[in-house]
Amino acid sequence: MSRKASTLQTVKLSDGSSVTVESPEAAVKRIIRKRPISALETLRYAVKAIATMSHFVEIYVPSTVDFNGKAVALGEAQARFVAEQFSKEFGGATVLKADGFYYSDELQKLVGEDVTIVRSYFADLTQEQVDYIVILANSVKSIMRQESVLFVIDGIAYLV
Repeated sequence: MSRKASTLQTVKLSDGSSVTVESPEAAVKRIIRKRPISALETLRYAVKAIATMSHFVEIYVPSTVDFNGKAVALGEAQARFVAEQFSKEFGGATVLKADGFYYSDELQKLVGEDVTIVRSYFADLTQEQVDYIVILANSVKSIMRQESVLFVIDGIAYLV
């Protein structure tokens, strides 16, 4: 199939050279023109082109030490540490800010605080990695002096 000049674009590379490639718009039109496809077929097509990561883990890192709202910077440092560990172990991490709430048996009231959720997706999960996640969550609990810390493995939540 010959392509018209208007469907091509020149892209400059970091070394100063350039290469001519099909424009993204032209590529989409060419693929769609072949035959109409459903949304499910589109998803199947996309999934074939990317890696499958069927496992995920999360650790919910509190922002405060104990219940007095002290040391917010310590929570940020802990979240960064967890993100670094996840990145080393699983290849990357995503950090999400959230509002967390739980009922404190010790205080007999609802406690709210900023929470950082550190999440990683990956292909394979070993028992050693599960053990490491539990150790990491317990470390956050101890350092942040919390009653408990929530972590999630493949959609199942645990408290330590």
